[in-house]
Amino acid sequence: MDLFAFPSLRWSLVHDLDRSRHHHPRGRSFPLHDGIDPTSVEAYLNRGMAYAKKGQPDLAIADFNKALEINPKDADAYSNRGSVRREKRQYDQAISDLNKALEINPNFDMAYYQRGRVYYLKGEYNKSWSDIKRAQDLGFQIPPEFLEDLRKASGRQN
Repeated sequence: MDLFAFPSLRWSLVHDLDRSRHHHPRGRSFPLHDGIDPTSVEAYLNRGMAYAKKGQPDLAIADFNKALEINPKDADAYSNRGSVRREKRQYDQAISDLNKALEINPNFDMAYYQRGRVYYLKGEYNKSWSDIKRAQDLGFQIPPEFLEDLRKASGRQN
C-alpha cells in the first residue's frame, strides 16, 4: 500500500492512526500479543492498527471486521476501517464506514476529519469543508498542511 499516493495530501494513515490512538475518547491503548483474545474488541483494534501501520491493509481490515463482529456498535472500528479503506482508494466504502461511526457517535471528531479527507480525495470540496468545520467545532486540531491543501484545491479559505 502506498501511503503517499497523493503527494499534495501530506498526512498519512500512519499519522492519523497515531493521532486516533492518543486522541481516542475512550483512551484505548493496549499491548499487542501474538495470542490475541478472540473476545477482545480492543485487541483486534490494536492489532488492526499495527497491521495498517505496517502497510498490511487487508489484515487490518480483517481485524476491524472481527472487532465489529464482537461489537457492531464500535465507532472506532468503523472509523479505523474507513481510514484504511481511504488509503486503498475505496472511497465509497470509506464514507460508508465513517457514516456508520458518526451514526453511533455523532460527536466523533476524528471520524468527521477522516470523512472530510475522503471527500477531499473525491474532489467534493464543499462536503470536505463541512466535515472539517464540524471536526474543528468538536475540538479536533486539523493539520495545517491539510487545510492548506484543501484551500488550494477548493479555491476557498474555509
